Amino acid sequence: MSVENRTDYCGYEGKTASHPFHDAPDSSVTVLVHLDRLRHNFHELQRACGVPIMPVLKADAYGHGVVRCAKALEAYAPLLGVGTVAEGSMLRDAGIATPILAMVGLICKEDARLAARDRIMPLAGTSEALKALNAAHSGSAPLPVALKFNTGMSRLGFSPDDVPAVIDLARGLPNIAPAAAISHLAAADESAGSSFTDRQIALFDDIAAGLKSAFPQMQFSLANSAGGLAYEKARHDFVRGGIALYGCNPLEGSGLECMSPNLQPVMEVFAPILQVRDISAGESVSYGCTFTAQTPMRIAVVAAGYAHGFLRALSGKGVVNIKGEQVPILGRICMQLCMADVSRIPYVQPGEPAFLIGGQEHPVSACAQAAAAGTIPYELFCLLGARNQRCFSE
Repeated sequence: MSVENRTDYCGYEGKTASHPFHDAPDSSVTVLVHLDRLRHNFHELQRACGVPIMPVLKADAYGHGVVRCAKALEAYAPLLGVGTVAEGSMLRDAGIATPILAMVGLICKEDARLAARDRIMPLAGTSEALKALNAAHSGSAPLPVALKFNTGMSRLGFSPDDVPAVIDLARGLPNIAPAAAISHLAAADESAGSSFTDRQIALFDDIAAGLKSAFPQMQFSLANSAGGLAYEKARHDFVRGGIALYGCNPLEGSGLECMSPNLQPVMEVFAPILQVRDISAGESVSYGCTFTAQTPMRIAVVAAGYAHGFLRALSGKGVVNIKGEQVPILGRICMQLCMADVSRIPYVQPGEPAFLIGGQEHPVSACAQAAAAGTIPYELFCLLGARNQRCFSE
């Protein structure tokens, strides 16, 4: 295990710092990222889809750490997907030479210069973006660009009717070369989304046919994790592996869950127990007195709250794993603390870990925790990963 500048409360020993939370001094929560599981999920997804997989590492790899995740996968992936050009430049600064696709495209004028300097392939969904990239690049070889088309998300991208005009424009811009075309499925993970997905696939196939006639070397990508697993026709030249890469079944709740391969959760999150206390019947817990003990209870006070990304919406709904058992959160989650019922767990001591995600024997899944909060695991990962110290298991 590689752990930088920290120790913890859970037997994961690494280099000792002056304080176990040196990397995130305002946080007592630790995010443990299992890179071996990340690689396992990548290979499982590639086996299931039968085409190359582009790991989606946007938003700091969904909170898992973009540089370390990229380094774990660069030997296997033909292309790495990040969100912004700046995120791609960060990977270049870290010594990563694998081709990089910036999926948000150009956010500011500086992005065109960065993309040209660091040989990052940005998405371009407007004529202005293509012209900016052409003006920013002056190398001997054209800068590869990816064309973004809207087929139903109504977000970024050219319209399907724009194909002839895009071809004419790109042919007149000598410093860029259309290398890929991409669109995004809106409902591949929804049980009622099959007809909409089929329409998107057909529309994208028409776009691809028009572009391929003008640029024979172009590659095409439509499918995300769910689309790649559930829709063979959507796989095209490569699938963009997102949430499946991090261990969540992308078809959860769609009725197609069995189509997902054997995925392993990559992120575990834990915080120390600060105090264990006995309360009597009639005593309340936390703000607003929303929970009152009906019988004598023992509670553990855990150093995790909504300031760490542990959603307040989990108050009275979520669970934590302590000593291999899932126990309920009592009352409202506070800014930096929450309370859990440990009445049925003997010998709980301060300093022991409470897992917000993961844990032993009966681990807490990110999907279940997110469902209890009325959200999706993507949000949990991004929030928890952004606010807290991380350590990595190879």
